[in-house]
Amino acid sequence: MERFLLPTPDYPPKRGGVARYCSALVSTFPESITPLIWKSFPAYREMIRNFWNRRKDFDVLLTSHVLPIGTAAFAFRLMTGKPYDVMLHGLDFDAARSVPRKRFVMRVVLFFARRVFANSQSLASEITAFAHRPCLVMYPCVADEFVEAADVLVGSREASPGPSIPIRGKVNGGEPLSEFSPPIYGGSRRGARLLTVGRLVSRKGHVKVLETMKSIPNSTYTIVGDGPMRKEILDAIKALDLESRVTILQHVSDGKLPEVYATHDIFLMPSTKSTDDREGFGIVALEAALFGLPVIATNQPGVDEAVVQGRTGLLIDDTIPDLAKAIVDLANDESLRHQLGRDGRERVIAEFTREKTMSVFQNTTINDLTPSMRESALVSVVIPTYQHANTIGRCIESVLGQTYSPIEIIVVNDGSTDNTAEVLAKFDGNIHVIRQENAGANPARNRGLAEARGEFVMFCDADVVMKPGMIESFVQHLIVHPEASYAYGGFKFGWKVFRGVPFSGDRLRKMNFIHTTSLVRRKDFPGFDPAIRRFQDWDVWLTMLEQHNIGVLVPGVWCDVLIDGESRIGSSWLPSFMYRLPWKYLGWEPERVRKYREAREAILKKHHF
Repeated sequence: MERFLLPTPDYPPKRGGVARYCSALVSTFPESITPLIWKSFPAYREMIRNFWNRRKDFDVLLTSHVLPIGTAAFAFRLMTGKPYDVMLHGLDFDAARSVPRKRFVMRVVLFFARRVFANSQSLASEITAFAHRPCLVMYPCVADEFVEAADVLVGSREASPGPSIPIRGKVNGGEPLSEFSPPIYGGSRRGARLLTVGRLVSRKGHVKVLETMKSIPNSTYTIVGDGPMRKEILDAIKALDLESRVTILQHVSDGKLPEVYATHDIFLMPSTKSTDDREGFGIVALEAALFGLPVIATNQPGVDEAVVQGRTGLLIDDTIPDLAKAIVDLANDESLRHQLGRDGRERVIAEFTREKTMSVFQNTTINDLTPSMRESALVSVVIPTYQHANTIGRCIESVLGQTYSPIEIIVVNDGSTDNTAEVLAKFDGNIHVIRQENAGANPARNRGLAEARGEFVMFCDADVVMKPGMIESFVQHLIVHPEASYAYGGFKFGWKVFRGVPFSGDRLRKMNFIHTTSLVRRKDFPGFDPAIRRFQDWDVWLTMLEQHNIGVLVPGVWCDVLIDGESRIGSSWLPSFMYRLPWKYLGWEPERVRKYREAREAILKKHHF
């Protein structure tokens, strides 16, 4: 593995999500990643001097903040050629987008980064749309110490649901805290024990919980954290006469936090999104779930990846009535509460331990993919054919010659009357042939899709000849780019080469640049519209874009489109300028140009452009 230098001001003993994220990464790869810990951000010149002095000790810079560290990493790349990777979180991304100059600099930094990591799928999609490049997802993880503590505390929770917890810190108005024992939920005492953990800032929604407690008289509420809203929260507690029911723990060490989680019933994360602040993911929701707590959270992008509606918690609208109803529902339904808690704990252990989430960092270059990752997913190649006896044989041979396996080949013979059937017979045993009356390309593709069994599907036209490594490269890119629903690349149309360009939703709305012969995740694919006779590929990519499904470019030219059996330009192609000439002013328009224009207008009308 390469050697990385991780310069950051956010690292333990500092607290916070970025510090934990960086620490988890270093703990996972201690021999490969060296942290360079700053007390605060140095000046650009000082950053670059630090990098220069350590240039022999690392191969790649790993930045924890796109600005300003990413800017210095970009400058260092220009000086030395050393690449850099960028890790992004929501607040960092929003802050850089808030000022036009910073927005431009961030685009440059992201464009030249070797890899970009986001802490949620939602943020990765935003970054891809903003920077027109793929972004990898590396989720935050729960700490190893929490996993170990949960194994002990969750098991003992039922036997002793309300232990006395010695915690150092201050409570409410500043009184020293020696012991903390929340009222027991169930049994001889009544009331749900509610908990939030996080900085005391407006977006966390503490005041909303306090307002809610007026309608839930038997509940108690523990707030763990400190921040600028502490006085406002204390004033609200006093004004609502909640001093006996609300506890603020300003300072709780990570060693004691597991016991706080273990002695509560419901975790609350009623965050509010503003123009300059948001809950990007919610690692505390995963920590709570690890200890068997169901989570109630505001339904926001990113948060809905930490909390799964109906499985690990309840996602609600950002209103006090919805919050109150969710609390009452869980407090009164012990079976549901325990089910959400169990499922949440199982999900965290399966998906959000350090080894699981941080492994993405090592396995996200093409060369680092393990054989099992390359070979486990079945790819279904669907080939619709009508009167392509001259090319279908070479097409099938190119699929059979792929370096990837397993592959199933489904050929839909759409009523061909030439000798297509004879050609297909030569491949008997290697392909599955579907015969139907002529219905058109899109119905034929949909018929093949209905028969396909693969996790990935490639719709390969019968006049396409693939390079041997095409499917393997496309699969690998979808594995390392979970934010993408399909992979596409460049192709050759006779002697004319169409090189792929990075995915851009804005560009796609204006023109198609993605060939039909692309690899799609079957679960994300909507099917082809049978009514569309031209621009069928553009139509389906626009439909997927409307469903928030995007593509990822696989650099290179991966296939050759044959014309009449030869790799040459025939009557099927006109230079692009031909379609831009002002034909209506010339009093005549070539039939092919007219059909092109009418088909394009039909697509634009269908998608409301």
